[in-house]
Amino acid sequence: MLNDPLRILAVVAAVALLAVPYLPALAKRMRAALASLPTVPTDKDLIGTDDLTMVLDLANRLRKDGNEKASAVARQLLDALLEVNA
Repeated sequence: MLNDPLRILAVVAAVALLAVPYLPALAKRMRAALASLPTVPTDKDLIGTDDLTMVLDLANRLRKDGNEKASAVARQLLDALLEVNA
């Protein structure tokens, strides 16, 4: 069956016809997934909100895990990043 190009084309066409109704939902999910990805900073010298959010999230997760020493260090890093931006 797979040695006949016409049959292969017919199978591909049938799969495409069955998949067409699901394409808008799939495209919507793909756009949402791509929008949730972090953005690449354009200027490497500036500290952006993505960097601050990442460090804040890290400090919060460390605190929730009970690692107060590492959480304090992450908060110090956050304070240093905020001083640079000021």
